[in-house]
Amino acid sequence: MIGSAEVLRALRAHGTIAWFRISAGVDPLDSLVRPPVVVWRYADPQDRVRLAIPPTVETFEGNVGWVADVSAENWYLQPRRVRDELSRAAPGYPGVLSDLKHGDQDFCIRATRDLELLLARIERLPD
Repeated sequence: MIGSAEVLRALRAHGTIAWFRISAGVDPLDSLVRPPVVVWRYADPQDRVRLAIPPTVETFEGNVGWVADVSAENWYLQPRRVRDELSRAAPGYPGVLSDLKHGDQDFCIRATRDLELLLARIERLPD
């Protein structure tokens, strides 16, 4: 199952990563699969990558719907459901990912399988 190292390998195909936060794979504390969320910042973001990621994600047909946002300094990739749950949560509520992890392992597993395939596509973006 995909974890942080595999995520970073795929993203590093397009530049040096200056900062990142990744939720992916099995949580070693409770052995549950986490809902995947990837947030990162390139040291020198390339326009060709910024332009290529959104359509790659939008056209991906996986187990769950996905969204990518590359409009700000930090870029993110996450299942649409995660984005929606985060946006509906009370301001400052930190438990959204934990709630999903404990409440819907089927979703977390299906989304994690997608992440592996989606990152493989992102890693192979043309130069």
